[in-house]
Amino acid sequence: MIAHHHNNTIQLQCGRCTLTHRPSSPRRHRVVSSYNRRLHLAKAQRVPKVSAVMPSPSTTRISLPQTLPRPNIKEIDPRTLQAISPEYKDVHPQYVRDQLSECSPLMVAGLHSAQIFAPASPLPKELQVPMTDVISIPAICPTHILAFATTTTTPANGLPRTKYTLYPIHELVFVANCSSFPALPPSSASTPAGNMAATVTMPVVKLDIPSAETFPVLQSYLYTKDAAALQSTLLPADWASSITGIVQRAIMVQGFWRNACAFGVVDASVFDVIEDSWAQIIRALQQTTSTS
Repeated sequence: MIAHHHNNTIQLQCGRCTLTHRPSSPRRHRVVSSYNRRLHLAKAQRVPKVSAVMPSPSTTRISLPQTLPRPNIKEIDPRTLQAISPEYKDVHPQYVRDQLSECSPLMVAGLHSAQIFAPASPLPKELQVPMTDVISIPAICPTHILAFATTTTTPANGLPRTKYTLYPIHELVFVANCSSFPALPPSSASTPAGNMAATVTMPVVKLDIPSAETFPVLQSYLYTKDAAALQSTLLPADWASSITGIVQRAIMVQGFWRNACAFGVVDASVFDVIEDSWAQIIRALQQTTSTS
């Protein structure tokens, strides 16, 4: 990776891919036109739900699948990378993933710099996102905002109300790592000028995924590729100290697995961690129920 300084802009050349990131300095504003698209991901294959039935304080019945099947991993279509930028023509997806790993700290810094405030209603087509330098290193600005819906009821009238949880992302990270990730609308934040702005206009894209709760876990892994940290997140310390804890971990791992299948994650290490975590959950459940 080579860094070039030009007009207060630092350009990282990751092989054939050039990523421009913002330095810690005043930025200029930029207004762009709006985009809107509602996308749906293919659902992961269905498996029996985790259930716990406790008819009395001394009886617990839990049903879990013995394994979480590993999907057939499909490599990224190079044309999806080329659709983002012509620079990626004839570039193998693995090469792009390798270069993204080198730029990961700058992109993570960009995620932390994005100050996103969820709107009350309705969900907008785009948001003006202030970018603040919350850490000392430069940052690569996110390109899009993903919105996941949750339905709740209002205490006043009991009617359903839809709330959205918003996550900034870098489109290239997901396109290079997920074969089933949908096409997103263009974003001015992916340009050098947009990346230098103090306030960035980002398209807001609503996605329906199997487990919105575990999306942050998958996103963190795609940026860091830290399998040990993923394992610790899925199975933290003392997770198997009670049946309730085991069931909670089972729900989380299963949700994470369903997301990985739906997105078409191409990294085999993700499914290695899932298989190992699930095997530990099944063993812990068997041990706990047999002793009780």
